[in-house]
Amino acid sequence: MSKNRFAGLQAVKQLQDTKEIDVKETPQNKASEQSSVQVGLRSNESDDTTAPKRGRPNGKRSNAEFQQVTAYVRRDTYRRVSIKLLDRESKGEFSGLIEELLQKWLKE
Repeated sequence: MSKNRFAGLQAVKQLQDTKEIDVKETPQNKASEQSSVQVGLRSNESDDTTAPKRGRPNGKRSNAEFQQVTAYVRRDTYRRVSIKLLDRESKGEFSGLIEELLQKWLKE
């Protein structure tokens, strides 16, 4: 039967515990150090470019200026408002309409 899969790791650990080898001198650690340096370089390179980000833009949910609230509105009212918003040339959102109406109400 073959050796334990972790026998090599156990032997390395035992050698490290007896300080026969330095942890920094192992090939695995050198590779991880190089990869961390490369990752650092890659992150600096991406900061210098002005390329647009890929993917969807951040929405209101991830914007700290907005807070999600719940309001009960009659189904018929919501349906008619949604239809009217779709018919508008500006193609507004329901939340935008609520924000606009609340701002007007606060100014009164």
